[in-house]
Amino acid sequence: MAEGAGEWAARLRRYAAACRASTPLPSRDALVGAQEWQYRIIGSSIRAGMREYSPRYFREQAVVNRRWGYNNPAIVFTSNAAGLVAATELIGTGHEQVVLLLDSECDASPYGEEDVGEGFYRHFWSTVDTEAEIDPEYLARVRTKHPIPDGYSYWRHSEGSWSGPLASRCATQFWCWDGGTPTVIEGAGVRLVS
Repeated sequence: MAEGAGEWAARLRRYAAACRASTPLPSRDALVGAQEWQYRIIGSSIRAGMREYSPRYFREQAVVNRRWGYNNPAIVFTSNAAGLVAATELIGTGHEQVVLLLDSECDASPYGEEDVGEGFYRHFWSTVDTEAEIDPEYLARVRTKHPIPDGYSYWRHSEGSWSGPLASRCATQFWCWDGGTPTVIEGAGVRLVS
């Protein structure tokens, strides 16, 4: 399995490089308005995750890797464009083990999770979805419980990780976007851990 995982990770890195060549990320200075705020939200999430989960996560993964014979699974981080700009600044792109992809690029990847074993990679994400990207039925329930003023819109920030079918976590938080500054909608969030 270790050789297959390494070959798979190399193909995924080449795919990510081709994605960046065809769809370059905006520069940090080019982010304005909604993208600037999404960069801040996702960047804060990445920093918190690095403080809270990284040291323990990598120790735990070392044990799992030895136990099951995994050979340094790739770490796939997905987000929107503003989030990948934040990840590039905070994590960098020089790590052979880390692959950064837009959510849509991950979904379209020929190296999808259904085709590989759980020892091949670990998936982390942090992204902000606008109303158009949120399931309408779910959004309707949020609207009922947490109404916002007319002319404002909902954003959903979700972040989490997947390390296998029995090792995942996800946190979701809703924000109110007034066109200039987002604010957290208190109580409109879910934290799930398995």
